[in-house]
Amino acid sequence: MMLILLYFEDYVGSLAATAAFAIVANAVTIWQAVYGDTAYFGTGFMAGAIIYFVIAMLRLEWSTRRLPYLLLGRQAAAASTGDGVFTSLEGILTRLDNRVNKTIRKTSIMPEDGRKRAVRPRRRQ
Repeated sequence: MMLILLYFEDYVGSLAATAAFAIVANAVTIWQAVYGDTAYFGTGFMAGAIIYFVIAMLRLEWSTRRLPYLLLGRQAAAASTGDGVFTSLEGILTRLDNRVNKTIRKTSIMPEDGRKRAVRPRRRQ
């Protein structure tokens, strides 16, 4: 169920269902351990699973009602430009790489076209 919620990018529904399962399962298990009988161990897990199933089904039903919007209308109208930290870092590293490559080409004996040429030994005089 959680994978289907995540497939529809329903992160809020997935978090709500999972949090409800964790809270209900732990609360019922603690209550049962303090006040209940050992014959009913596992009741907390079952109660949490039922609550999880109900919440997940409600969220999936909500997602399938809005399916055309979720599939067609959520995409960005225009391409977003990267203005984040990693985009800036990429620009800095690209400029640094270009400078290093230019320096290597200037100090190298290799010609610009990248082909190696045979070096003739010097004649002795």
